[in-house]
Amino acid sequence: MRVLHLSTWEETCGIAGYAKDLVQELDKLGIENEVFPIRRKDMRYMSLEEIESHFESFCDRAQAFDIVHIQHEHSFFCGSHPFRNSVLIFGKLLKRLRQKRIRRVVVTFHTEPFFLDGDRLENLSLKASIVRRAKAAYYRWLWHNHVACYFRYKHRDQFQAIVHSKNSRLSMLKSGFASERIAVISLGFPAQRHTQASPEAQLQAKRTLGIPDNATVLSLFGFIAAYKGPDVAIKALAHLPESVYLILAGGPHPESDPQETPLQDVLALIKRLEQEENCAISHRILITGFVPFELLDTIHAATDICLAPYKLSNLSASAAISWALTSGKPTIASKIPAFREMNETAQCMVLFQPSAYLELSWQILNLMEDKQLQQDLVKQAGAYVEKYSWPAMAKRISYLYKPE
Repeated sequence: MRVLHLSTWEETCGIAGYAKDLVQELDKLGIENEVFPIRRKDMRYMSLEEIESHFESFCDRAQAFDIVHIQHEHSFFCGSHPFRNSVLIFGKLLKRLRQKRIRRVVVTFHTEPFFLDGDRLENLSLKASIVRRAKAAYYRWLWHNHVACYFRYKHRDQFQAIVHSKNSRLSMLKSGFASERIAVISLGFPAQRHTQASPEAQLQAKRTLGIPDNATVLSLFGFIAAYKGPDVAIKALAHLPESVYLILAGGPHPESDPQETPLQDVLALIKRLEQEENCAISHRILITGFVPFELLDTIHAATDICLAPYKLSNLSASAAISWALTSGKPTIASKIPAFREMNETAQCMVLFQPSAYLELSWQILNLMEDKQLQQDLVKQAGAYVEKYSWPAMAKRISYLYKPE
């Protein structure tokens, strides 16, 4: 069996990492894989015609393979052009694959169609609300007629969708997908990366990072982005004892929108809290920037509690949460749908309401005092990671490569 994968590849991207892990596991199953890379840096400077030509080349190449597996994220298909072009170009790609009679087309949707229920309309004027509702309706129409149409019963032998959660499956059903065309396969987890560091190793790690020996260390792993809630973690820290420190283990994503300034926003928030609220916290926050693996191991060893204070989003899964759940440390996360669903299965995290920083600070204090809960969370996270390991998830995906 030969599979052609369409994905970001060998770049700083969670989906590129997902694709790499998948391909490595499929190789072990005896499946022959080739990757047709999506080069986001190049596409940023392409015209729409050039982007379409790039994906046309992919369709031509696909004719030499038994299976096509596409990793979908909305921004992959429009370069620097407006969002509607993502739906149209992706729809043309699916149409071309159907016309070329590719035996099987599997698409992993990493992000839900966020326009299904319209944008949040709080605090908007009537005119702005009408405009946003109209845009959302237009995007729903585009998605329904250019994408969802290929994931219905009549195309059952050719097209198959994969999502990472039951909540994402429901979103796809609302967008027009047939239930038989959607498989829920969790994000694969790597093997447990770390065992619990010895007291001596944790003490040495704290000293290496310049953190006091008696400090309780909170860590938020991954690129700094507004949707990951670094501001929530910082506001929570302001209500915690002086002995609690916070590590933001990462820097801004190199491919982030130039209009977004996540690091600037974090630094401004720290300054505002110190000046306006007389809250001295800057000395208790370590922002690492890009983290080499050697330093990441040190941060893991120093950490007492992992945080994932994500804000409400259309995220179906998070690669960054795997770092927390495989760290050997307990995790506190926000109650976004993806994390809530994981916890329903495993009870492997303490959850709090998104953006509720006072609740987060309370949960941190509670977990700091409850050693039994810490042990239970680590044990249950380990069991969850083993159940949804990459070998198991890749095997499930390989079953979908066979037409019904």
